[in-house]
Parts: sequence; structure tokens; C-alpha cells
Amino acid sequence: MIHFAAHSKKSLKMSWLFVFLGFWMTSAVQAAYSANFLRAQDVGFLQLFDGGNRKFMTGAFLEHGFSSSYGYDGDGKQVPVLQIYAPQQSAQAMLSDNVITFPDNENPEQYFVNTVQQTYNNDWGLFTVDGRFQQTDVTVWARGVLATPESIPGKFSLAGYMPIKAVRVEGISWTDHSDITALGGEERQIGFTSRLKDFVNVVGSLDINNWSKIGQGDAVLQLEWQHEFKQELELVQHVRLEAALGILVPTSRMLDGDIDQIFSVPLGSNGAWGIPAKGSLEVQVHERASAGVCVDVLWLADVTKPRRLKTNLNQTEYLLLSKGRARMQHARTWRFSLFSRVHLPVEGLWASLSYHFAKTGDHTLIPQDNDFSTAVVNSAESLKESSSHDLLFRLHFNRTQENTFTAPGVSFFVKYPVGGCRSVRNVTVGGECMFAF
Repeated sequence: MIHFAAHSKKSLKMSWLFVFLGFWMTSAVQAAYSANFLRAQDVGFLQLFDGGNRKFMTGAFLEHGFSSSYGYDGDGKQVPVLQIYAPQQSAQAMLSDNVITFPDNENPEQYFVNTVQQTYNNDWGLFTVDGRFQQTDVTVWARGVLATPESIPGKFSLAGYMPIKAVRVEGISWTDHSDITALGGEERQIGFTSRLKDFVNVVGSLDINNWSKIGQGDAVLQLEWQHEFKQELELVQHVRLEAALGILVPTSRMLDGDIDQIFSVPLGSNGAWGIPAKGSLEVQVHERASAGVCVDVLWLADVTKPRRLKTNLNQTEYLLLSKGRARMQHARTWRFSLFSRVHLPVEGLWASLSYHFAKTGDHTLIPQDNDFSTAVVNSAESLKESSSHDLLFRLHFNRTQENTFTAPGVSFFVKYPVGGCRSVRNVTVGGECMFAF
């Protein structure tokens, strides 16, 4: 066994129509993982303070994820974060590639290329990959109340959100589990597996080392609506409905140049335009307590771009030598949230507890080159369904005096993962400061 390491977010009937309009979804990852971070437009959901009668709000939102070494695989089991798609990566299956041009016969690796193409037995060239994932998001936002006729129920606002993201995949190490005592084992290690990083770089321009990036995510412009109904019931005092429908603008840079770095992750939708939307219902059951449900969905348009593609069913996620153009048909991602809020004895102080379940279906790739099989390409684990389950606890404090120029608010939260599928297990903390004018 050998080991080598990398070096260095009017009426009740009419109102229900607004609630169930729309779509939301997060983007598929490049090849590495699906993270459970809040999206830029989630700032609206997190707020317990709508500014009262003030017409304009602005603020900044931060979410920091602690360095994570674990995630959830396809069966929902907790595994090392870079093993959520497979426990091992196969260097031998990587060589079963009829698209890439391999070195000439004088290269020492050619012996192993010929051997694999003649017979594949998976008894050598298996690697486990370990590493850590970390992400920090900062979102700046602004919201203005729109003037609407009194005949239209509720309050309409126009909001904009712009995230800045910092993502790192680091501490990457590859451990070779080949049996060097088997026939030819030592020769394979010396001639090939011990030189894996150099080989994939020379033959496939593939970088399997650490990766990091800081940049802007995707901007979101959103029309938001809220309406409250006073109820004269013993248990229900108010019913509050909210809905939002917007457009996601792909302002983050596409990863065309980063497909040679296998652990690179798009900071947004990777060039796809989207339509995010949500609907929520909140019931006030006491002057100091409420509970509700929120449903989100996002649709992303298809995007055609160069990608790392499988050429053989046995190949694994991080060792793909061939590249080709393919159109991504994004699956919709749904998120369902249950939440409760309590007004604490201190004036202006609220606490909330919420549960979030997010699920993305299977994505589909359509190769644009005849060299690739659609069935083989779509056997990649990173295209399959992913999900996350999280609990979020939050404290919020605000002042809403009407005789002051501005009404400030501040909040802090902790988000804790309790399950998932093909996703990173990220414990995050964060907060927000906001001002209403």
C-alpha cells in the first residue's frame, strides 16, 4: 500500500394561488459533491423582521461552514467526504478508454494500458481518496416595497441578492490499495500507480490535487409578496402568506477552464439561467408563538459546455481522462421546511427552530460528440439524486420604533446536518445585519 498527498447559500382563495407559483433548484456540481449551504434568496426566509411600515431594507448575510471531512453516500451512510460517490477510485478502469490518445509504446505506462484493454479484473489500481471541504458565503441584498393599488391584496417588494463565495477542497490524499505481493504487483506500483498524479496530468491534463476559489455567485432578482389575515379564532390569531418568483442570473464564472481540476466546484449554476420561487404559510397560534411550512423549487435551463465524461461503465468519478461537449438537463431541486418561532421575554428578541429537507433528482447529460455513449456518460454517480436534512436554530433581535430614521436588526444561527444522500455533511454558523429605512 502506498500513499501520496496533495501539496498544497384580496381573498384567501386568490392568495393561495400566489403561494404555489414557481420553481427553485441548486446547480449540479462539477464532479465532487453537493453542499447543503443556504442560497442567496434564502435570506428572505430567515428574516423575522419585515421592516414594519418602512419601504426599504438592506443588509448582509454570512454563512461559514466548518472544515468537513465527512459526507453521506448513496445509501445515506456517513463516509469520508470524497468517498460519497464511491469508496474507491479505479486507476485500472481509467485506462479502459477508447477516446483518449495514450502514450506511445516506449512509455513505461503503455504496458499497463495494453494489459487493461485486453482484460479488466479490478484487482489492482484501487485508490481511496481523502480530503476536507470548506465553504464561506457572504450575501449582500436590498429590498424595496412597491406601490400597488389598494384593490390588490398584500405587499409586493422587489429584491436583489448577490453572493460572494469562498470554497476549498484541501488535504487531498490518494492511498493505493494494490497488492504488491501479487504477480507483477511491484512492477505495476513502480511503473504506474506510484506515478498516478503525473500520469493523469500528462495524458489527460487532469489535476487531482487541492483546489480553491473565491468569487461571486449567481445574482437573484425576485418579486416577493406577503399578506396577513387576522383570524378571530381561539387558537389562530393571524395567518401569514408569502410567495416569491424570480430569475437567477448566472453571474458566476463558468468552469470551462477548471474541468482539468477534478475537485473544482462551480460557485453558482455554472452558466445556467434559473427561475427560483417559494411559497410559505405561517400561523400565529399565540401572541408570542407561530409555526409554518415553506416550499421552494428552482428550475435551471440546459447548458452545453466541455465536461469530463465517462467512456467505460467501470470508470470512477475522479479518474476520467476524456473530455467532450455535453448538454446538461438539470433536474429540479425541491426544498421543504417546517419552522416555529417564539417571541422571547426580552423585547425584540425572537428564537426560531426549523427543519429543512432538500432533494435534487437525477441530472441527464446528452453528449454532443459521437465518441461518447449516452448510457455510459449518465452512469456517473454525481448525476444521481442527492438530498440533505438539516436543523437550523436562530436568534434574532430588532428595534422597530417608527420615530427613528432607521430600524436595525441582527441575527445569529447554527445549522446542523442530520442526514443526507450524496452530499457533504456541513455544520455551519452565520448571522445577518440589516437596516430598514
